[in-house]
Amino acid sequence: MEKRVENTRRIPIHDGATFMCGVLVTVGLVLGCERLASEPTRAASSRMSSTPWIINPADPGPNVPTVGRSLFDHIVVAQTGGPPGYDVPFPLSALIEKIERVGGLTESRTGLKRLLIPVNRSLQRRAAAGDWFAYPRAVVAVDGEPSAEAGITGPNLKDRLFLGYHEKANVLEVISYNEAAGRFEFQVVRDYRAGGQPTVRYANRALCTACHQNQSPIFSRPLWEETNANVKVAAMLAGERRDFYGFPTHVGVGVPQAFDEATDRANLLSVAQWLWREGCEGPLELTDAIGCRADLARLMLSYELAGRRLFAKGMPRQARQVGSRLAKDWRARWPTGVALPNPDIPNRDPFTVVPVSSFPGLSPVYTGVLRGREERSSGYGRYEPTMLREPLEWWSPPETAGEVEWAVAGLSQFLTLNDVTRLDALLAKTAQEQRLPLREYEAPCQIDGAIRPGDNQLRVQCRAGNGTKSSSGREDLMDDQEVIELEAMVRIRDGHVTDGEVEELRIRARGLDEHLTKLRVVSGLPTTISSTSSLRLELAIQSDRVPGGRQHARVGTGDAIKELRLEWSRHNDARQGRPGRLLIAIRTDGTLLDSALARMVEATRQGTSAVFANAPFRRVSFLNALDAALHADTVRRCCLDDRHLPPPMDDVDGSAHKMDTDTTMAFTEGPIGLFHRYCAACHHGEDAFPPNFLHGSAGSVEQNLRHCAERIAVRLAMWGVGASYRQEAPMPPATELLRHRVDLGTWTEQNDYRLLVQYAQQWISKPPESGRKLDELLHRDYDALPACMPERATNTRVAAGAASD
Repeated sequence: MEKRVENTRRIPIHDGATFMCGVLVTVGLVLGCERLASEPTRAASSRMSSTPWIINPADPGPNVPTVGRSLFDHIVVAQTGGPPGYDVPFPLSALIEKIERVGGLTESRTGLKRLLIPVNRSLQRRAAAGDWFAYPRAVVAVDGEPSAEAGITGPNLKDRLFLGYHEKANVLEVISYNEAAGRFEFQVVRDYRAGGQPTVRYANRALCTACHQNQSPIFSRPLWEETNANVKVAAMLAGERRDFYGFPTHVGVGVPQAFDEATDRANLLSVAQWLWREGCEGPLELTDAIGCRADLARLMLSYELAGRRLFAKGMPRQARQVGSRLAKDWRARWPTGVALPNPDIPNRDPFTVVPVSSFPGLSPVYTGVLRGREERSSGYGRYEPTMLREPLEWWSPPETAGEVEWAVAGLSQFLTLNDVTRLDALLAKTAQEQRLPLREYEAPCQIDGAIRPGDNQLRVQCRAGNGTKSSSGREDLMDDQEVIELEAMVRIRDGHVTDGEVEELRIRARGLDEHLTKLRVVSGLPTTISSTSSLRLELAIQSDRVPGGRQHARVGTGDAIKELRLEWSRHNDARQGRPGRLLIAIRTDGTLLDSALARMVEATRQGTSAVFANAPFRRVSFLNALDAALHADTVRRCCLDDRHLPPPMDDVDGSAHKMDTDTTMAFTEGPIGLFHRYCAACHHGEDAFPPNFLHGSAGSVEQNLRHCAERIAVRLAMWGVGASYRQEAPMPPATELLRHRVDLGTWTEQNDYRLLVQYAQQWISKPPESGRKLDELLHRDYDALPACMPERATNTRVAAGAASD
């Protein structure tokens, strides 16, 4: 099913369901979207030029990070004891094994998704030279958390590491997160081949972000027909009869869906960071900003400890405070709203250009089209990832405090389940040692069944309160009414509780408003004293994310449910049900978090810590500070300390771009200067693709421009062609124009555009060119035009591009 627009209110939701615009299942929110399209309308383009972006596609930032390093650097650093260096295992299967081992993914082997994309849209699309299915592009995404056995010392790679590999290019592309900088890094590993000497460099971000406009991984929308989930693609791959790096030739649709969800969640890490920094900073005093982030952190910890459940109707104090602050500041700072980045490119079926009647015997297609060159059809250009994408959503000034839930659900992505499980156990242990007070609640019950020798199953229904029943049987509560309800099933064997489930537990009394469902009964003890029987039960969270009852059941404040105790008379007739009572004991260990966070706030204000300062949310720094504030043992966590890493290397060699005076003048004036202004970010490097026609001396550049004039003219003309009829994506790409503060809606009316078109038309109408006119070129197959830089086609260097298609 295609992602579609749905206007809905914002509420956190959970991992695992299909992502749709308006239903962000993968992170925990529902967003109201105005529209989701590959290319914006003229009016939308104008708005995109003026509306603030959470991630600005026109500002890619420096290639090499100014602080911190990528997770990939931490994974492949050589552990030799000698000078710092890298160890990037070859072949790809060996690198994947290392990632699984370092990332704690070796237990289930399900935390890493692999796909093959033969006819792809990356910068390496032509590296196979027509052998699309013999040499497909391989992409990898980590979408699993470290196993329980891996503990908390290793990296959190979930949604933070993506690879793209093309065997014929000898290049590995990497997108991985930098925790210190709070951004994704783009890297390229060159000479990645048998017997090679792989070098790890930071890529040209201006080039990468022409497609990765969200500065994060990108992926197509359903039905992912370019991948080997398409049975036609899989059949062609199987026909090659070779091993593809250990990847299966055919996968179910669930694999690309999981890949898509991982890129969607990765895209929203930047949104969470933006809310953490900008949402709290505002025009407030510094101390207020620090307190705001501490409140967000407290809510996030409660949210995680309670199993990622939504806030009850009675929002905690911190939520009300932060919500009021965000709403007020938002209206003052962003009255026109803000734009959320979009990780989705259109789905494309590579077989739509030729009718396919059967497979795997696709010889006409196999030999005539897919073996030779990628045949184009009218409107191919709209599939290009360089086409400017509208934001995932326009966020308007909030009328409510709903952005609090957004921020909390987003921040929760930075903690692993192992982090939360450790904190849960630490709070329970400390609360017991300090004998923290309990809050107790009581209600009458109806007990069905009895405890006898052998196997027993008890059904329990309890209810107490002053609410009234509606005609539907549900309870209609006023704000001052109280209610306690329990529905549970408990199994007992040989005098011991074996298991059970609390189907529903509702507590609304004395400042608590909770409605819990599907809690696990993990232990219990039935006893009999005189004429009274009792049953003590301990509960745990039950969910796909928290398997095996590893985490205490908790209410929304983060306080743990210490136990449920059921009591009833032994002498009542079991067939009629046994009246009894329910006692609920809640341990107030949330106060431990309050005290710890207060100490962290004070340290930030005193300048001895930066954990709540205006900086990215850093998992390692936050958890280390929290451990210290809770007086817990010190843990060495990855991946913030980069002192053991080799110096970072920029893939763009600045020395190669130094020019003498005459060359500098040529590159700043006249036709060369104009093309250099708008095209140099992508076409001034050493790589053969995209064509580096601006690389070299002024004389050679002018020759290059004349040689490439036909293709340049067509690409420029695409700005004046409707999106549905474009052969190719227009150039310069929209992100480059935005970088120059160009209004996209009026670009074709501006003088610079007219001059670029004029120069290109002059060059294609003069010898030694063919003398063809632009209108003729627009009716030809773009791939049939002369190659732009044929003399450099053998250059195996391929620039870093989309690490996920």
